[in-house]
Amino acid sequence: RKIEMERQVIQMLPKNLQVRIVSEIRAPILLTHPLFNNLHHRLPRLIQHMCLSSIDHVVAHRNEQFFEYGDVCNTMTFVSGGTLCYTHYEDMTVCDDNPLDAADDTLCGETLGRGMWLCEPVLFAEWINMGTLEAVSSSSLLLLTANDFVHDCQQHRDAFAMAAAYGAQLVRRLK
Repeated sequence: RKIEMERQVIQMLPKNLQVRIVSEIRAPILLTHPLFNNLHHRLPRLIQHMCLSSIDHVVAHRNEQFFEYGDVCNTMTFVSGGTLCYTHYEDMTVCDDNPLDAADDTLCGETLGRGMWLCEPVLFAEWINMGTLEAVSSSSLLLLTANDFVHDCQQHRDAFAMAAAYGAQLVRRLK
């Protein structure tokens, strides 16, 4: 509810002020990522546009599962506040068509906080979540859909080239 009220207040402001305020809040989180940092240095207005128009702000409440293993993923997630736990399911074997019932599951939890990101490959390839993300405390997240990212980058030849080169490297590392 608080987020919706903030959106309404920001929408009452002149567009240039909206861009400045929302960019001041969201850009520092995005710029922790190397691609977005490079895009910002070359095309700062693109990052400002993404902050205002392409990025959604959501809250994950304590103990809320934000996503689960096997979910189709379409957003890259940035942690802007709070603490989350990501549990990755490694080396799984299928047991009765339910991989989570397998006896050889290896769970490795990682604590995530401000400035960290998840699901980066979704910007460059189809992606299925390989674990579960749960809020340890009330957490603030910024979400960027793959469709919005591609649309924004297509508006700028340099951004598209930078994103394509970065994505190709990332996909190679994942193989």
